[in-house]
Amino acid sequence: MKGIGLSSLAECFEIIGGVIAIFMVFIGISRYLKTKKDFSDLFIYRKAKELQQLDFGIQQPLHANPEVYKRRGGDDELEKSLKAHENTLVTGMPKSGKTRSIYQAIKAVLPDFFVIKVPPTPEKVEQVRLPFLKKNYLVFFDDLNEFMSTNFDFTLFLKRFKEKSKNLIVVSTCRSGDEFKSVEDKSLQTLRTFTKVVNLDAHELTESEGEELANEAGATWK
Repeated sequence: MKGIGLSSLAECFEIIGGVIAIFMVFIGISRYLKTKKDFSDLFIYRKAKELQQLDFGIQQPLHANPEVYKRRGGDDELEKSLKAHENTLVTGMPKSGKTRSIYQAIKAVLPDFFVIKVPPTPEKVEQVRLPFLKKNYLVFFDDLNEFMSTNFDFTLFLKRFKEKSKNLIVVSTCRSGDEFKSVEDKSLQTLRTFTKVVNLDAHELTESEGEELANEAGATWK
């Protein structure tokens, strides 16, 4: 009887242990799915080859062909920098094509990198759980000056992200002029994150190039 009692007790413990193991796996999966959802709800998060122009807030004139793009010298600089996995800052005046240039370069050079577009909402970004799995990430900040104006902890965020990455590349736009100067005044440490600066003001389209681009896209040149 004692033998039967001990055997039954052992079997009971095995069953309880199995149930606990299954429960812990369930909890782990639930946390993973919640983290993934919270992250995806806040960030644009997908492979570069799957990106759409609207993911980067790129808007085209009505009836224009969105695929038409005019390459400039800055595109060669940007693509070379991304191939070398350099953190890159693209500067230029408003409407100079900073975001579109980055969009084109990322899709051409790093199609299998996971692209994270960070929203300028520091109170949410700094609290969100980062992905569990280590992957090749490109983190994109549009208008770096806006993040600096909200006292976003740029260095801490990137430190956390680097711990979760196989390879990490940081790319950002920043308006030239007063906006760039404000970033420079607020945080030289942030600017030192970028080993390459591509200034699109040095690669403006000429009048004839602009007209040619507009005709190809089916838009009106102004």
